[in-house]
Amino acid sequence: MATIFGTNGGDTLLGTAENDSISLLAGNDWTNARAGDDTVDGGSGNDKLNGDVGADLLIGGTGNDTFRGGAGNDTARGDAGRDDLFGDDGNDLLDGGADNDRLYGGAGNNTILGGAGNDEALAGSGADRVDMGDGDDWAHGNHGNDTMQGGLGTDKLYGDAGNDAIRDDGGSDGCAFGGIGDDSIDAVIADRPVNKAAAAAYCAEGNDGADAIDVSVAAAADIDPFLIVPAEGSATLRISGGADNDTINASSEASVDYRSYSGRAIAETTVLGDGGDDHVESDVNAFIAGGDARGIHSIEGGSGNDSIAATTEALGVGAAAETSVSGDAGNDQITAATKATGEGATAANSLTGGAGDDTITGTADEGGVIVGSSSNTANGDDGHDRIDLIATAQGSEGAAWNSAQGGEDNDIIHVEAHVEFSDRFGGTANTVDGGAGNDALYLTAETKNSGVADATNTATGGDGDDYVNASAKGEGDTASLSFTVLNDIEGGAGSDTIEASAYAGSNVLDGGSGSDVLTASCALDFPGTVRNEIHGGAGNDTIAGTADAASFEVVARNLLYGDAGDDHIVAVGGSDAYGDFLTLTGGDPWSVANILSGGGGNDTITGSNHRDIFACAAGDGTDLITYFQDGHDKFGLTGGLSFAQLKISASGAADTLIEVTATGEDLCVVQGVAPTLFDATDFILI
Repeated sequence: MATIFGTNGGDTLLGTAENDSISLLAGNDWTNARAGDDTVDGGSGNDKLNGDVGADLLIGGTGNDTFRGGAGNDTARGDAGRDDLFGDDGNDLLDGGADNDRLYGGAGNNTILGGAGNDEALAGSGADRVDMGDGDDWAHGNHGNDTMQGGLGTDKLYGDAGNDAIRDDGGSDGCAFGGIGDDSIDAVIADRPVNKAAAAAYCAEGNDGADAIDVSVAAAADIDPFLIVPAEGSATLRISGGADNDTINASSEASVDYRSYSGRAIAETTVLGDGGDDHVESDVNAFIAGGDARGIHSIEGGSGNDSIAATTEALGVGAAAETSVSGDAGNDQITAATKATGEGATAANSLTGGAGDDTITGTADEGGVIVGSSSNTANGDDGHDRIDLIATAQGSEGAAWNSAQGGEDNDIIHVEAHVEFSDRFGGTANTVDGGAGNDALYLTAETKNSGVADATNTATGGDGDDYVNASAKGEGDTASLSFTVLNDIEGGAGSDTIEASAYAGSNVLDGGSGSDVLTASCALDFPGTVRNEIHGGAGNDTIAGTADAASFEVVARNLLYGDAGDDHIVAVGGSDAYGDFLTLTGGDPWSVANILSGGGGNDTITGSNHRDIFACAAGDGTDLITYFQDGHDKFGLTGGLSFAQLKISASGAADTLIEVTATGEDLCVVQGVAPTLFDATDFILI
């Protein structure tokens, strides 16, 4: 064993084949310890230390030093100065120490410590452990299954090839990249200053492999309201899973101390699942007492069967919570819960399933005091999709609405919109299009204790045999029915089943082509008018309408039209106009007279105890009137007909035939009424 001392000058020293101890003292020195397990102390100065063969300990001391461990398991300590450390072969420990260092692991399973300063590290080909310490650092794991730690500061960490584990508890604006392999990325980024604006941002990418990514960013500004400083908090997060099956947990939060009554808080997260069957859970929160709060969420699943759950919340004046999710290709499960609270708050979901059999659930909740809204927009695209949407709002001028598109194939869509304590400018609305396929559509629109707020459902079944169930209910200003409650449903092509109910409003149904089953009910118990208007369209349809008037100041009507085809129509209550095979039963005689129109075809029309008007028009076929009350009911002439153009004669033993004199066309046969009972007073123009 040799002990070798340098001088205070620039020395060049060689070790021996033994285990040497070399002290270089001051100056810019160069040494090669050669064989043996050597200890080299560079002292002060910019030194170049070479361990060569053996398990060496290299100490840089002060100055900008260069280390080469050589063969063997070496330890190199940079200490103070801007050092370059090369582990070379062997399982080496490299410690950069203070200042801005560069560390290169080389072959072997190395431990790399950046220490203080803005360091750069390249771990090498083995399974390395990298801890960059404080400072704005840059590190590559290179090959192998590496463990990487960021520390304080803005770090850029790259796992590269191998199954890497990356953790970063550093400062804002850092990034972690997994690279090839099944990687894990875990980062907690927080900025919580006092009497300063807070900002936290981070990005993470898994790249190739089945990666697990768990990242949270938080910016919390603790502001004294008596100081004139920016009351701002900003948290931004960007994550990309890359190829293969990834698991992603994300959280971003921006908040300003509750004592601040101005400023803003913005939290934003963007997640890209990319390829593979990904599982994504993400939260976004923005809070400020009296300022502007924004929670912004954007997630794209990419190809594969993805599971996505997103929660977005904003609280503040003018708070806005916005969630956008796209499942893309694959059988995806999407859940989005969005809430905004505060004056003028808005909560909105925009959800797209993409190709595949998708399940989409969206809830939007607005909890403001005035001028707030909540909304869900969903598109299932291709595939057998299930869509469930609920939008709620409360407060003056609150509005809630849903819009859903089923796309091709057989879809199930359920939408609900609820508003409470709104007024003239608020209300609820649902719009649903089932698209192609045999779809099931469920719609509920409701306003409660809401002045003159509207409640409307609009639905189109599209092609296919569809089922539609719609309910609209309005509870508002009973002094004047100036709000709108309406179900407007179109079945489209196919044999559809449509059921609609409206309280304090009306139903307008069109079955379209096909043999449809259409049922509607409307009711009102305060002064106003409600109606069911149903058109069966082409095909053999079954139509039923119920109109319920609960006071003498209510007009409740059924307008039921079978249109082309052999139809069966039943109306209950109210004042009714309907066609084809007609039966009118029940109801109370306090509404306007009933208008009964068979339309095209040879129809059977049965009147009621109401004051009925039986419509007659040339070219509509010969109808059979089975219950006409002389002196109580009327015939309504349309299409230019007048009483002078008619011929009234006996038909059989006890019936009356009404025909057009000039053409001989039979208009109708009145059963059980003699022709002598008819005169001009029994006919009116309608």
